[in-house]
Order: sequence, then C-alpha cells, then structure tokens
Amino acid sequence: MKSEVIVVGYGPAAMTTSAILGRQSIATTIVNPFPVCHKMPSATRLLALSLSSIELFKEHKLVKNIKSIGQPIKKIHVSQYKRSGLLEFDPTDIHEENFGYMVDEEELWNSLHSDVRDTSTINEVHSDVETIDCQNNKIVLKLSSGQNLTADLLIAADGKNSIIRKKLHFEVEKKSYNQIVLICDVKHSKNHQGVTREVFMKNGPFATLPKLGGYSSSVVWTESMASESFLRSLNKDFLHEFIALRCSKELGEIKLDSNPSLFPLSFTYSKEVIAERIALVGDAWHAIHPLAGQGLNLGLRDIKALTDLIVKEKSIGLDIGNFQVLKKYRRVRRDDITILISTIDIINNIYKSKLPIVPEIGQFMIRAVSFCKPLRNLFMIYASGKHI
Repeated sequence: MKSEVIVVGYGPAAMTTSAILGRQSIATTIVNPFPVCHKMPSATRLLALSLSSIELFKEHKLVKNIKSIGQPIKKIHVSQYKRSGLLEFDPTDIHEENFGYMVDEEELWNSLHSDVRDTSTINEVHSDVETIDCQNNKIVLKLSSGQNLTADLLIAADGKNSIIRKKLHFEVEKKSYNQIVLICDVKHSKNHQGVTREVFMKNGPFATLPKLGGYSSSVVWTESMASESFLRSLNKDFLHEFIALRCSKELGEIKLDSNPSLFPLSFTYSKEVIAERIALVGDAWHAIHPLAGQGLNLGLRDIKALTDLIVKEKSIGLDIGNFQVLKKYRRVRRDDITILISTIDIINNIYKSKLPIVPEIGQFMIRAVSFCKPLRNLFMIYASGKHI
C-alpha cells in the first residue's frame, strides 16, 4: 500500500497529525496498533489545550465541538500550602477571553478520530510495525498483519514508549522524578468558575482542574514516591479527607466522584529526533512533567511545525521527506522544547527541595510574579503558546 505519509500512533497527537495532513490532500496512512473496536484507553485524565492548540484545530477545522466538550480556563491561581499570597493569572491581561480549554482525553480523542474517519485521503490500518527500511527514497514498513506500506515520510507519534524510536535505536535520556501522581474526580458544592488551582506543597503540586458543568473537577495530586504505599492503602473515607483538606474552600463541600489512579512520574527525551525519512513528534520525542499541563500542547507545536513544512514542500513540488526538511523541523523546535523542560525542572526542584530556605524562595517567586505585571504577562503569553 502506497501513501505520501505514514503516521504511527493512536493518541491525540497521531490523530491530529493525520487529520491535518489528510485535509491538506496529502495521502496519509495511520498505523494504529489497536484493533478496530478499541477506544482510547480511558483513565481519569483531563488535558489542557492552550490557545495555540485551539487555533491549530480551528485552522484545520478539527474538534469543531470543542465548546460542547471542553471547559474554558477562565483563570489560573497558584499558591503555596498554608502560606499567604496568591498568584492569579487572568487572560484579560493579555487581551484573551480564556487560556484555552480543559478537555477529557477520551472526548478529545473521539472528536479527532471522527475527523480522521471523515477525511477521504486518510487510510487507517490496525497492526503492529515489524520492520522499518528505507529503499529507493521511500520508507518501507512491514506490518505484523503481513502488509507492506511505503511512503515518502514516516512520522512517529506513538507516545512515550515509542516503538518506532526503539526500532531506530535512538539514544534516550530517562530519569525518574521520584514522584507519583494521584488522579481522581471530585464533585463540589460551589461552581469552580473555570479556575484552575495549583497549590505547591512540600512533595509536589496539588491541582484542581475545572471540568465542564461547573461543579466537578479533576484532582492531580503529586507526592513523593516514598508515599506510594501510603496512597495506595487509603480507603475512600481517608482519601476524601486528605483531598478535602487540600482543596480550595472556594469549591465548597467536596465529594469523591471516581476511583483514584496512580502513576509514577518520569522524564523521557530522545537525543535524536530525525532519521532518513523519519521524524518523531510529541511524547515520542519528549515526555515531560505534568506540572504545567503543557505536554500535549508542546507536542501539538511539533505537529504544526512539521506539517507546515510538509505542506509547503508539497505546494512547490518538492520531496516532502527530504532530509533538509527534517533538519529544519528539528532546528525550529529545539529551543521551545529545551526552554519548557528547563523551566519545569527548575520550578519542580525548587518546590520539592527539603532545604529550610526553599519555602521562602517559593513565596518570594509567587509575590515577585504577582506584583510584576510584565513578568506575569510574559508567563501567560508563553503558556498560551503564542510566543512561537
């Protein structure tokens, strides 16, 4: 089977990449390792979509139901546990109505998958990749189903544990954050007003992310790995008590609305991102700490950069998979990725440090950003993705 681009993966990044290319009349085959009846793996997970991500979807007429499945992020509140001072980010300060949307991962995937199915230039194949080869200026994939696929370019959008990256033997930097995250849903008696709240505690941030409807939120509670057995041992009543103590009083009475899920946090970064007629995007390249909720947005910026280059090359009749295009993609994306990774590491390391002076440093940082409007606006512009 021949196409112009092969996209390997099944998540929002793979679906977005395929849909964008397909809607630009680029013949695309998406290789999904799951069977036809399989839906997006459904853990309790909200995704934050920044303004630049929403604009990307609008540009290509994707996720047109965003307002019916997403909760607008009206404000962001950042504070330290049991300390005075509140850092408030307000989108009107940068002339925006909101910071983007909080969207359930499965709802987003369903919408993107519908966009893929509705695009005639996209073919979806359900199989694992057995081998990758490059022959006569074409990429050749042999699938476990027995099919052979050929294309001008292969895009690996297959996540943190990328099979394509492993088959290419790319060197990968990995590290554990020595933290675990507990995720669950809560209902509350007061309307969240579209406010995302993040409280820095001694072992990591505790965040409540507003869900559509006003009276429910997703809790993302980061703790040290040393607390894993304790968190897993909590019964429903004790878990409710611990979460209620940490939630803002502005949410009113709290009630658990789901079973908790726990995940260890780790960092993965591929030191190479391109090979002959192959490029990585999203978590296949960089899987980062969820502290700022920017993982998917960072990947969508990869996708925009790469698909823009592909569309431009095709429009002037050039080879979309040539190595110069891939080198340019790597170059234009590296600074943004490096800055975000470094910033998140610095913030996370400051707040989880056990040094006695650290709480004072953290409080100083919150107050400094709170009182300095230009600095506060700079943070908001960066988080929106509009700096790119």
